[in-house]
Amino acid sequence: MRKKDDLWMGFLVIAGIPLLLILEYPFVLLIILMAIALIIVLALLIKNSEGPRRLKKANKLSAATSKSEIKIGVYNQLEFIDAMKGSEFETFVVELLKCNGFSNVSQTKLSGDFGVDVIGFKDNKKYVFQCKRFKGKLGLKPIQEAYAGKRHYRADEAVVVTNSEFTKAAMELASDTDIICCDRNQLTKLLENYVILKNNINMK
Repeated sequence: MRKKDDLWMGFLVIAGIPLLLILEYPFVLLIILMAIALIIVLALLIKNSEGPRRLKKANKLSAATSKSEIKIGVYNQLEFIDAMKGSEFETFVVELLKCNGFSNVSQTKLSGDFGVDVIGFKDNKKYVFQCKRFKGKLGLKPIQEAYAGKRHYRADEAVVVTNSEFTKAAMELASDTDIICCDRNQLTKLLENYVILKNNINMK
């Protein structure tokens, strides 16, 4: 019993000393409360700063994944285009243009099209397209056809779009006649928007 009383007495002494200090010096309590408040504020600041950091990291990973998905999608579409028939490529260009902001896009009739396969509108301009799914380099003929089609349909712009490339002579003629050459590199850029929209890829 004596031992138990001693323990209680020791506890009261230990607990009483801080209490006496607080009663004797009230500012001690204020300092303790301020220290506790500071610790709480610091803890909250650290916690809140980690949230945006994690979100930023997650967004970077998401954007990287999206870019990877687009690159793979474009590569697959190019392979798909390279295996198309000419008429299939024309139909595909219609969808491609719609995904790149063109409206009222339509194909012309298969025969007697005056060198124009697709017609579309963008930014209050009328565009005519000569579509060439090709393995080698395109020469002068598609440029000449596009030029004739532009005049016949009274279009503002004429474009030759291909999965291939143009010869130097074709590029020179296109420059002289204001014909837009959309080669494989430009086609790839158009395909990026196509892949994003068709696969619902969210770019951050």
